[in-house]
Amino acid sequence: MKKKTFFIIACFCCSLFTFHSSLTYGQWYWQNPLPTGSHYYDVYFINDDEGWASGQYGAVIHTIDGGITWEQQTTKTLERLWTVYFKDDMHGWTAGVYTFLRTDDGGNTWTPQDCPVSVHWRDIVFADEMHGWIVGSTGTILNTTDGGDTWNVQQQDSSYLMNYVWFYDAI
Repeated sequence: MKKKTFFIIACFCCSLFTFHSSLTYGQWYWQNPLPTGSHYYDVYFINDDEGWASGQYGAVIHTIDGGITWEQQTTKTLERLWTVYFKDDMHGWTAGVYTFLRTDDGGNTWTPQDCPVSVHWRDIVFADEMHGWIVGSTGTILNTTDGGDTWNVQQQDSSYLMNYVWFYDAI
């Protein structure tokens, strides 16, 4: 009899908790890490509506409605992608663990970027349409002066991890 009473009380408490949770949290909608289930490390928007995020397991997602919905893009890598950058709605780069990818079609296809070295890339930025930099492990800095078609070693002689690069204005 005691087991039956305990069981009934336990079921009642679980039902009450479930009912309370649905009232309390019913207005919330889980948005991250949809649609991939990955952790994201960087996000870049070219305007108020269109942006990309990059992250774990080669994940790149794209939004055209300010982040309300996201669509997964295929990168064909499982490496962690620490950074993503777009200079317009078609031309962008993502990079991470020994991986440097580019797209010329808004992220529909990602291809390996020709690169003189392979390190753990951490950040990429362009100061204007033609001049860009990417930084990473071993103090590596690459730059481009032709809009990202070719990348040149600017520095690679340090044991420092370069995490971020930023420019206040154009060159």
